[in-house]
Amino acid sequence: MQPRDLRRRYDFRASMCKEVYADVFTDCLRRGEVPSSFKEDHRLPQRKQTKDGARPDAANPNNYRVIIMSDVDAKLFGLVILSRPTPLPQSRFPPPARY
Repeated sequence: MQPRDLRRRYDFRASMCKEVYADVFTDCLRRGEVPSSFKEDHRLPQRKQTKDGARPDAANPNNYRVIIMSDVDAKLFGLVILSRPTPLPQSRFPPPARY
């Protein structure tokens, strides 16, 4: 089903994304809601590196940074919203909840 030519493959993927994502994102905008999966993320603690190359104390929480990976669909939706030439009415989407 996937074309062999790279240019045609790109066009094929773009058309598939436009069909699927356009319907989902338009529905989200019309209802003023997003799927619950858009609100989920994965948090991965990563130990910081020291400048001198020594291993930091693993028991000290200050020696960690958190990498947050969000849902790809949510990221695409956010990019679509940010690239819109006209702003959305503020009443459609409430401000994000603070953790």
